[in-house]
Amino acid sequence: MQNSLLLIGAPATPRQRVAYGEQRVLELRQTVIDAIAARLEPLLDAEDGPTQAEIAVMLGETRSRLNRLLKRDVELFGLDSLAAIAARAGLTVRVSVRRPYRKG
Repeated sequence: MQNSLLLIGAPATPRQRVAYGEQRVLELRQTVIDAIAARLEPLLDAEDGPTQAEIAVMLGETRSRLNRLLKRDVELFGLDSLAAIAARAGLTVRVSVRRPYRKG
């Protein structure tokens, strides 16, 4: 019997599985970016709130990177850096790994 990983709900070919995995990671990064932006945008919109430059310093980032994060430039950020930025913004990032549900 061949020892293999059963990927229920994932594409069949290796190339398709790689693309599928990359898409899932992209979606995770997008979720974290959206949460960070939702946390920061009200601060930036406040009349007496901090500037982008001030928030960037608080987060340990450059203003340019913060600006790209607020524009949802998901390609620029890895999950590890997004988790660190989220933590510095007062957010908690949790990752849940589970097996997909079997149909039928």
